[in-house]
Amino acid sequence: MSLFIAREQWTVSVNYSLSLDQMIAAGHFKSVDRNYSATAFPIKGEGTKSLLIRLVGIEAKSGDIATDEVLNSMKLHAVRPAVLEELLALAAGAPDARLDRRVTALGTIWRDPDGLVYVPECNFAKSRRLHLHPIRREPWWHAMDDCFACVPL
Repeated sequence: MSLFIAREQWTVSVNYSLSLDQMIAAGHFKSVDRNYSATAFPIKGEGTKSLLIRLVGIEAKSGDIATDEVLNSMKLHAVRPAVLEELLALAAGAPDARLDRRVTALGTIWRDPDGLVYVPECNFAKSRRLHLHPIRREPWWHAMDDCFACVPL
């Protein structure tokens, strides 16, 4: 298939009692998309949960692939896409992670007022940026650039 499980993995603690603003602050981002709000992204969960987050990348020979193909490949690898709370826990729990690609959480979806669909994405490199990445049906994800946060089933 088109995905492989990368070597990077971290055990993180997701504290669902924190507000979205507190979770974002814990990630030490230099830049945050203005659309992140408690209304648009309500925290789902209770208490604190420890879990393993693995990174899944696209094989270079696969070229560009569509979101549905990424999600189907995750199922074959017995992982599910991480949600925003888990991505933020990764940012907080691995602040010095030197990832050379952006990391996307396909488990959380946001629609803007025009109906366009976006997913949370972090750039862990120098910019430490939390932004929203558009989702499209056509092949959109790139082997050299994209990485997905996943949780084992």
